[in-house]
Amino acid sequence: MTSLNRSSRINIALPSGQGFGWGNCGRQLSKRLGEKGANIIEDNPKVGFNKLDGSLLQAVSGPDFGYTRPILADLQFGYGFIENNLLALEFLPLADRLWNVVISGSSWMMNVLSESERFRDMNGGVCVQGVDPSVFSFDGPTHRAKDEDIFTVGSFGKFEYRKGQDVVIKAFKLFKMRHSDVRLVHCWGNLWPSLITDMASIPDAMVKPPVLSDAGYYSTGMVFDDILEAEGISSKYHFKAINQDEYAMAALYRACDVALFPNRCEAGTNLALHEALACGLPCIATDATGHTDLTRADGYPCDELLLTGGANYVHKVGDVEIGTWHKPCLEEILSQLEYAYRNRDELKAKRKEISEWGSQWTWDRSAEKMATLIGL
Repeated sequence: MTSLNRSSRINIALPSGQGFGWGNCGRQLSKRLGEKGANIIEDNPKVGFNKLDGSLLQAVSGPDFGYTRPILADLQFGYGFIENNLLALEFLPLADRLWNVVISGSSWMMNVLSESERFRDMNGGVCVQGVDPSVFSFDGPTHRAKDEDIFTVGSFGKFEYRKGQDVVIKAFKLFKMRHSDVRLVHCWGNLWPSLITDMASIPDAMVKPPVLSDAGYYSTGMVFDDILEAEGISSKYHFKAINQDEYAMAALYRACDVALFPNRCEAGTNLALHEALACGLPCIATDATGHTDLTRADGYPCDELLLTGGANYVHKVGDVEIGTWHKPCLEEILSQLEYAYRNRDELKAKRKEISEWGSQWTWDRSAEKMATLIGL
């Protein structure tokens, strides 16, 4: 697609909603970009493409670089979170026709796609996600009793192979064999139950969810009880939380002693990791893919808990190469859990410091960066 001069009229057509990452990101950015003078395009069920004057920022649908809204403009900005980078490289000729500029959700995404000279021509830079520090902060309510001695490991984000919840389950199973005073708090529910059943078909997955036709079984989270029970983790050792609203999630972060993020791939920075850090929760996180915009930033406060082992590998679906992901090391995860368990008082004393660092990554900061990238 031929590059054009930026127009004075800037339109925004990002997803918006609650309870899923894109909806939260789009809602937060749209609000702030609208306050800066951008024209916000609300969801419109009208069939057919709508042509606008000026420029347009909308979400990239995935590795195929499609449009998520039936809207065209003189200058097309696409904002993307593409973890399946090997597939995306195959679609770059199409992307070149659809977009003038592609803005990446992480430095990792930008760097892996920039291996192609074709992408370098449309590379618009990086805009990472943020948090609302009025919600996600050190101070605030918690779901935890003050006198509770149980060491609580938190796992957050939708249940899927890419995010590594199977690794969390396997690691926690081994961890609780060493310690009886531990508990797993998990908030894994999401709008895409197929992601749960997909894990059952992946040879390298460390747990195999049941595959049933009852949609309610997945939507109510009953499946997680059965998965954990099958791994020897009874209800005594885990607590299932429901993703209700941001305030409830903040209280849940504050209730944990440590969070575990052994993610195989994040095309963004991982919104749950952002939120947990802003609440002051010590995080055991993979130092790879999209996480690195946080974990390698100046002053990152959880260096001693980083997962620096493991190795990059090519993730496949059947014989199709999907993306270059990262394989976490189970032994290293267990070592870091043990470190957090034995040093809980020291980590607790750091929580305000962690929160102050994590709270700097605000949606206002993200919107300022996006405004600069799109010429607003």
